[in-house]
Amino acid sequence: MHTMSMMPFSMIFMWILMIAFVYLIIKAIRQDNKSPSSSAIEVAKCRFANGEITQEELREIKKEL
Repeated sequence: MHTMSMMPFSMIFMWILMIAFVYLIIKAIRQDNKSPSSSAIEVAKCRFANGEITQEELREIKKEL
């Protein structure tokens, strides 16, 4: 008789776990889609700021894009 009284609580716990699992999966999928994407010009500007390319090379990149 003791096991029958615990059944509703175990069902509620199971539903909470299932909802949490689905929520975490959806959150992970949405986070992957929001990854920041840098444009080629932004990358070129960063490379110029770091001294990896010259100003002339930066101009050429901007002209081609």
